[in-house]
Amino acid sequence: MAMKGHQPGGLVSLCRNAHSRVAYYVSTVFQEGDACWTTCVFLCSEQRSWFGLRTRLVPDVSQQRGTYVRNSETEAHQAHSEVEEMVTNEEEDLWSSVGPDPMPPDGFNGAMQRKFEEQWGALLSPEIRARFRTLG
Repeated sequence: MAMKGHQPGGLVSLCRNAHSRVAYYVSTVFQEGDACWTTCVFLCSEQRSWFGLRTRLVPDVSQQRGTYVRNSETEAHQAHSEVEEMVTNEEEDLWSSVGPDPMPPDGFNGAMQRKFEEQWGALLSPEIRARFRTLG
């Protein structure tokens, strides 16, 4: 179940995979510098306190399992619910084939397109770069 995140419009979910029983943290936030929304999946680790008597699940941001980028808040919330369902019901090995597309359906918006081409443009083939171009 998605809960309201710390940032306006953000969502967070704590999911447990039905097959492996591993806990994952799904977070959707607005990236201000990039003017886009990202949904990230993090592995959770168990943190113990009070001499091991009390435990809680904490997202391990160094173990990111996937990132999904969207241009609008409504698309990001839809991607969040799709990712949450995928994390809960599908085996980890199948996530890349059954999950939503990591890139926005209409391509990147202007600011993200420029940043993407600055960082990765020289490394990508023209066919792949054409996939990430904005429409219109």
